[in-house]
Amino acid sequence: MKHIWMVIISMVLVASAAAASTTTTTGTAPPANYQHVGSGFMFPLAIGPFQRSSLQLISPDGLHVAAQYDTSSAGHEMSVTVEIYPAPYILPGARNAQVEAEVCTNHSTSLDEEMKEEYRARRVSVGPVALPSLHSEGSGRRSSFEAKSKRDGGQKIETYLFCPIAKEWMITYIAIAPAKNDLTADLARFANWFPWPELTVTPLAGDRRTTIVARSTFGEPIYFVRGAIVSGSQRDMDIFNAAAASLGLETHSVTDEPTSQYFTVFNRDTRALAAVDMLRAARDGKMGALKLDLMLLPLSAANGAGDESDAIVVAPPDGIDGL
Repeated sequence: MKHIWMVIISMVLVASAAAASTTTTTGTAPPANYQHVGSGFMFPLAIGPFQRSSLQLISPDGLHVAAQYDTSSAGHEMSVTVEIYPAPYILPGARNAQVEAEVCTNHSTSLDEEMKEEYRARRVSVGPVALPSLHSEGSGRRSSFEAKSKRDGGQKIETYLFCPIAKEWMITYIAIAPAKNDLTADLARFANWFPWPELTVTPLAGDRRTTIVARSTFGEPIYFVRGAIVSGSQRDMDIFNAAAASLGLETHSVTDEPTSQYFTVFNRDTRALAAVDMLRAARDGKMGALKLDLMLLPLSAANGAGDESDAIVVAPPDGIDGL
């Protein structure tokens, strides 16, 4: 009997600057000074004239957090969402300055596309922005947008992306203000007020929920590892299925044939290190005689717009450095 299984993870929805909540995702009142568990970033209840109106623990491990700050000061009305989450996990054989820079550029493009779609906005400028802390390593990029409206004069939207900070973190600011305000100056002031800890370049302890980046020996140089296709006997596939289930992957039988095949999809909610260990075990025969192929998405196709499925490349694991 052949079973083709689909293992699917639902994408994590990123909180927008318009989201508001007075409780954490656990339903409890957020502490006055919330500290991010991985980086040491503090999210105080107040920053200058800004009040924290929302604190969202987006991932269950507390590594992905978003907080919204608002001010109604006359002429400076603004909402800012500050979000911090792990940077993509770059396989050891792929990490270098060029790969890091291209991953950040891709992430910035995706953020721009999100702003254009969500606010029907037009990007009017883009450029570098200085890191708020001299103790951090990484780069910053600013994008400015306009969303016109005859009813209220429209809005200005401005984003900061700092990437990768201490080689481990992505940090975004998304600010929204009435079109009449000087949002660029107001966001720069907020960024100066927001407290940054001293972040050193040290590996993030433990596993993390994020995407996986690889460098290939064929085709385009950089890919996201979006999943795998694994086939073998029913007995061996049962072992793989148990390993996938331990990562929270759901399996669905599709058809019947003499051997079994599974299709698994990773995304930003996948525990990266555990997923890589699972792929290595399948490749190295630790789960039996399995055939493993990787599902790879070219970095150039991962811009946050459209269906990615047509761009997926299926390749054997020996085409990837560091796996």
